[in-house]
Amino acid sequence: IFISCLQSTFSISQIVFNIQSFVKALGSATFVFDLIDRVYKIDAFDNDGKRTSYVIGDIEFSKCFVYISNSKRYSIFIARTLISNPKILLLDEAISALDTLDRANEGRTTTVIAHRLNAIRNTDSIIVIDNGEVIECGTRNKLMDKTSRYNEFVTAQ
Repeated sequence: IFISCLQSTFSISQIVFNIQSFVKALGSATFVFDLIDRVYKIDAFDNDGKRTSYVIGDIEFSKCFVYISNSKRYSIFIARTLISNPKILLLDEAISALDTLDRANEGRTTTVIAHRLNAIRNTDSIIVIDNGEVIECGTRNKLMDKTSRYNEFVTAQ
């Protein structure tokens, strides 16, 4: 029902294991891969969810250590999370997944913690918190139309 996507590190083997587990549990590789494709193109698995290669998106992996940028890891992590179809999703600094958020948030409540304000430009509502207190709340247009802390933050960035 509720899943949080906080920034953390994880390995490709964890991603592979989780994708294979979801395919087995849900019985539909097509369903799983459709959700993943909403976030990040992945073509490394056959219809049984078995790894056929180490190719994810435009990255080819060997059996030795491979570096994946944190933004790509986070995008893959969000894709993995969306398979669970949570009703409520909490994302921490989801800058790397802006397009994902626009496409994947239909039918769910998503809370985005952001310091870079372009991450929340398409949200339904913005809550500005300063020193632990809510100081403003509204749509982006409403907060930009008046003298507000949010407007000051946007102008400064």
